[in-house]
Amino acid sequence: MLRVAIHTEGESPKIVEFPYDQRVTFGRADDNDIVLPPSYVSRQHGEFLFEEGAWWLIDRGSLTGMSITRPESERRHLPRGGREELSGGEAIEILHTLLRVEIKPIESLMPLEDDDWW
Repeated sequence: MLRVAIHTEGESPKIVEFPYDQRVTFGRADDNDIVLPPSYVSRQHGEFLFEEGAWWLIDRGSLTGMSITRPESERRHLPRGGREELSGGEAIEILHTLLRVEIKPIESLMPLEDDDWW
């Protein structure tokens, strides 16, 4: 499960969760899964995509790009059209908007008992 905490300047933080089988878009347009109101965010700014067993952050051709900070590492710029694998704990910054990412492993969502196999 992907959990995103949205911190927009002047607003209360908002937390949203998405299952592994969902492509999650974000940007200024109303048809995004996460709508970010500031005018400096592109209409179709980026997306989170679960692919090849991992969550990915993808820039969808935004004008400003994004900065990404991983736990215990320096902030770096994700350029227009860039793609970055996520491990959880990242902070994604779009000027004055911050998205904090948490990832719950698939294994923790499906507890198995010995009897569940048969």
